[in-house]
Amino acid sequence: MTEKQILKKLKNDDEYYNGIGKNYLSNSNIQALTTEPRQFQAPQKDGEAFVKGRYFHQLILEKEKAKGFPIIDAPSRSTKVYKEFIADNKLDYALLTKDADHIKDMVDYTLESLPFFDLINDPTAQYEVPAIGKIMGEEVMWKGKADIIIPGKCVIDLKTSGDVFKFVRNAPYYFYHTQSYIYQKLFGLPVVFLVTGKTKKYDKERKRYYDLGIFPTSENSMGLAEEKVGQAVASYNKWFAPDSQDNIDNYIINTPI
Repeated sequence: MTEKQILKKLKNDDEYYNGIGKNYLSNSNIQALTTEPRQFQAPQKDGEAFVKGRYFHQLILEKEKAKGFPIIDAPSRSTKVYKEFIADNKLDYALLTKDADHIKDMVDYTLESLPFFDLINDPTAQYEVPAIGKIMGEEVMWKGKADIIIPGKCVIDLKTSGDVFKFVRNAPYYFYHTQSYIYQKLFGLPVVFLVTGKTKKYDKERKRYYDLGIFPTSENSMGLAEEKVGQAVASYNKWFAPDSQDNIDNYIINTPI
């Protein structure tokens, strides 16, 4: 299969996360590889943050897809109708109508911001763009999917945050710095995060707003990220590479205190 054919397949989310995309490392593997290798590529349930984040992304980047997003009009997740809905649709977690309405309001406010609107709707922008490649001179192949590419300028990644003011401090915890490093290597462009706060607030005139932030990545964070990605590659090579001589069943935590 040619690279062009692979990238075409990776445009599809199911192929990216569960199909051919399984042949590539991604930023989502870094945490397991560097902290708990036996969880590498272990099945993960779609939790609240993932589902809400996906709906936020689709409303901005894939509006047609968002129309079919599973949403249930139920007062809570403890109700019979909710439990039957997720069982019938084979879901781990579903949005309630009130959740969806809140996320739509976040999106509306985000797009009301002229700096955000101009970046997201740049006339040259490309959306949901996959890439594959080697980084750090290793044989390991990586994948990434950019939310938005503005050719010749930057990669834009959309995020939501419980506290936009702490986004920079919390970025390493959520491995956003390693995502920036990997995407910069794959796409050859700097990464900028556009962040929307999850909490609706009101100013003194009772006008509603959400905190917004634009965060380019720094050289310092790229240095820290390169080190973390190197640790992940070393872990992969030790336990999971085709020529590995070590059995992951023998993994033991061995860290000085």
